[in-house]
Amino acid sequence: MTEIKEIALQGIEQQFVKYQFVVLYDLSSISLADASSVTSLPEECYEARFFSKDGELHIFSTDAGEKAVEIRDDGRDCIDVRYELEGKFRDKGQNLIIRKNLAYDEDGQSYVADTRLVGIE
Repeated sequence: MTEIKEIALQGIEQQFVKYQFVVLYDLSSISLADASSVTSLPEECYEARFFSKDGELHIFSTDAGEKAVEIRDDGRDCIDVRYELEGKFRDKGQNLIIRKNLAYDEDGQSYVADTRLVGIE
């Protein structure tokens, strides 16, 4: 399985520099930026996805409070899918790359076990 590890929120800002891009979701908008430009999460941010080819840092709100997980690939079968970016995000690139990690059931049928953001091209 893909390695998904819960990480502490204290000092999480120091983890941001490990990633190339970030998608920030707040109450009124979605933004896409270079991760190096973010030093702290905006007040109204309820979800952030820092990502690069090596992994993803996903910070999100739950009923119990904020949570953060780090996602790393384990080398198993995957499919990278490209989605065309909306015009307002085109200054970063043309496509968002999403990795769909596959697993197999007892009959050998494949299914998408999890997904993560990978990059922009």
